Amino acid sequence: MAGSPCPIETMKRVVSQMHLSEITIAYGMTETSPVSFQSSTDDPLEKRTTTVGRIQPHLEVKIV
Repeated sequence: MAGSPCPIETMKRVVSQMHLSEITIAYGMTETSPVSFQSSTDDPLEKRTTTVGRIQPHLEVKIV
């Protein structure tokens, strides 16, 4: 799931009603790659909905 913040209740409904237990949160820009950051399927739902995840291995990130 990507594009905007996802409330935990929405994520729970997606998991239960669509049977997508491994859905994750992703963030990226077209200029850098479709996905730059992504949460893990091992992360609890609470963590998946409160972060954009970890940097993908093909990128380097600099916080300015």
